[in-house]
Amino acid sequence: MKLFIIILALILFLPIAQAVQAETSIDTINQKVLQRFDGDINNLSAILEELKTRQHVTKTVVAYGRGETPLDSAAYYLNFAAEASAYQKVQTYSSNQTGRSQLKSDLITLASKILRAKSEIKQALIFYEK
Repeated sequence: MKLFIIILALILFLPIAQAVQAETSIDTINQKVLQRFDGDINNLSAILEELKTRQHVTKTVVAYGRGETPLDSAAYYLNFAAEASAYQKVQTYSSNQTGRSQLKSDLITLASKILRAKSEIKQALIFYEK
């Protein structure tokens, strides 16, 4: 009788435990990728701050993605990427195929925003090297 109860408990609760573990792992994947992206954003921010220091720039003026200088544009897109990363951190996804697909899509979109910020910083570096 005890064996029957143990087997019944395993049959009933094992799928629930696996579902919880799957949801946790997809959230873990999201957080691990975001840790990497945050490191990239921090590195880009350090490069931008160093460039501002070398150019004796104390403030940036940006409105709707258009700055007066390449530094302004770089600062705008870096801030845009940082905000997108912060938004992504609070997202939750289901463990089914749709949730995984949505996570992948959202992370690709975030990666493109980070790459745009990197491109803008590179353009600012080239502009001020002259």
